[in-house]
Amino acid sequence: MVDNGAPADPVVDSISPSPASDGDTVTLSLSGVEPGATVTVPGMTCTPSPADATGIVTCTGVVGTGGLDGVDTTITVTDPAGNANTNVDSGLVVDGGVTTDQTTIISPTNGVELEDTFNVTAVCAVVGDVITISSPDITPNPTVYTCTTVGTVDIPVTVDPAAAPGSAGTLSITTTSGGITSTPIIINFFVSDGDNVTRTTELGHPNAGDGNGDGVTDAEQDAVTSIPNAENTFYNTLEIPGACADTNGFASRTEISLPTLDPSADYPLGLWEFELDCGVPGETADILIYLDKVYDTSTWIYKKYDNATNIYTDISGSVTYGTALVGGVSVTTIAYSITDGGPLDEDGIANGTIIDPSGPAIPPTVVTSGGNGGAPSRHVVYMCDPETGVCVNRFPTGPSDAFNDYLDCYWNSSQSGQQCAEAWALAAGYVYPADLIATETPIVEPEELPTEIPVEVEVPEKEVVTTCPAIQYYRYPTRRGVGVRASLFGDTAASHPSYAALVDLNEQMIVSGDDGTGYARLDDAISRAETVKIMTIAHQDRLTLGDCVNLSRFPDVDEGAWYHNFVQNMEFQDVVHGYDDGFYRPGKTINKAELYKILALTFDFITYEQAVAEAQSTGAEWWVPYRRVLEGRVDIPASLIAIPIDRQLSRGEAFGFLTEVLHEVDGLH
Repeated sequence: MVDNGAPADPVVDSISPSPASDGDTVTLSLSGVEPGATVTVPGMTCTPSPADATGIVTCTGVVGTGGLDGVDTTITVTDPAGNANTNVDSGLVVDGGVTTDQTTIISPTNGVELEDTFNVTAVCAVVGDVITISSPDITPNPTVYTCTTVGTVDIPVTVDPAAAPGSAGTLSITTTSGGITSTPIIINFFVSDGDNVTRTTELGHPNAGDGNGDGVTDAEQDAVTSIPNAENTFYNTLEIPGACADTNGFASRTEISLPTLDPSADYPLGLWEFELDCGVPGETADILIYLDKVYDTSTWIYKKYDNATNIYTDISGSVTYGTALVGGVSVTTIAYSITDGGPLDEDGIANGTIIDPSGPAIPPTVVTSGGNGGAPSRHVVYMCDPETGVCVNRFPTGPSDAFNDYLDCYWNSSQSGQQCAEAWALAAGYVYPADLIATETPIVEPEELPTEIPVEVEVPEKEVVTTCPAIQYYRYPTRRGVGVRASLFGDTAASHPSYAALVDLNEQMIVSGDDGTGYARLDDAISRAETVKIMTIAHQDRLTLGDCVNLSRFPDVDEGAWYHNFVQNMEFQDVVHGYDDGFYRPGKTINKAELYKILALTFDFITYEQAVAEAQSTGAEWWVPYRRVLEGRVDIPASLIAIPIDRQLSRGEAFGFLTEVLHEVDGLH
């Protein structure tokens, strides 16, 4: 007789532990197994029953190994004739839920700042699943939510008012489904100080995140907030000593970003804006602002701007200037008081909220240049395009080397505002010189430049010459939009990803095609020599000539080379520093990290000393400070951000970075 019948179903007497977690040893006990049959369960080892046994089999396994995970725990009984029975499951449940339809947590994630009320976002898989959120820093603790629908839900959670601002804490989040509670998800967080300025921003203050020098980081105080100034990137700090708290962020705004410019003054430090929550209508808030250094405030006018009426009001009589010591550095302080609903409160309503945009201004001065009359009553110069004859008025704005020199001159010297503005105009190129040079030195092909230097070459000492003839380079921001000839770039189509940047820089007369070919070579690698030339023109630098060719300290920068003066210019601005062996290697290609450094230093987003100190104090790579300031201030396209930091750049990619920086400098973002 042929035996082709499946063996009888075994009986699961016990499985323990269940639920089980990863690493647990699980034991399964069966009875009713046909004598002589073998039993198999994925991930478990089973003792076969002998022919004369009672049909009892024991299986053991470790959860998480050999496939024992609660997904498939089917018991297979195979008799001596080879017939199999797979009708029975062990019933094992792995802690964290059975393997189907699990409620999951999406946010928050590690390292977040939790505001007074925040959401835990989850995806409910089954109606009735329970989400439990536990932490000593929330109320109620625990906060429990039961899924009433399937899909994404936001669970409001309240930070305990007693939780210290800036303090670290943890959330423990579990989900319970079908009676099974998951392993807790642990989220590390910081309690927000409630001022709507990120912890990272406040910790960026040079005094280790302590902008008022009280020994407590500003990220731990809702009444102290530090931010970079929009005009010069130096940190300013707002302190509110009384009962009010900064609830809507301390912000720095440039005058040029406002809908209306003040016709009677300039704002070299911009204006500060904040919103205070005083709780009680009619409360008076004491305001104290810390600057980055000591300024000469003797000629300051302190003005308030009204966002609703666009009117600037002189409130100098309400302001007191002083000094304070922050991290060993003396800084100017600005103190005044605002009453909720009073004349300095923008909304004019005693509603417990105070709004205040204000800042220090300098007196009006008239500067005219280029033979154009009728200047308005402010620092104004005229820049005239020699090709079109069109003149546009400009006034000092930053950040740039020329602008910072203008500020230092006006605020910290005995020169008049007119003298300082004239000097700024000359340095910035916003004048109409008779000998304007509108031509551009042709770009030499990279293969004509030295890239490697024999090791036996010594670095010579070079003579320092102090009296030097000079030439001024210009770019023309007002030419943006004039377009380019269709035939100008024979190797480039409008569909090229760098075409827009090429057109923008060509319109400003910063770059052009090669002589003879007209090619833009956007996909070719850009050399270090080409880079410093383009940066010199973009920055409108005054280059030294003549005997000053002896000034460059790099032995591989030949005195007669077309790139010599451009390299010399950047090395004397402390922008380029060469390699450790003393050579510059002008023909070597440039990578993203090196371009970030040149851009950030050229346009004064950071100084070399600041970058070195930041990298040393944080243990970061040398290029991290340059990347931080550039990507933090400039609207760089995602395609350029995605370029690896150590990859060599093409000309087109370098043009893309430069044009975005110039948009930021010119206030076009």
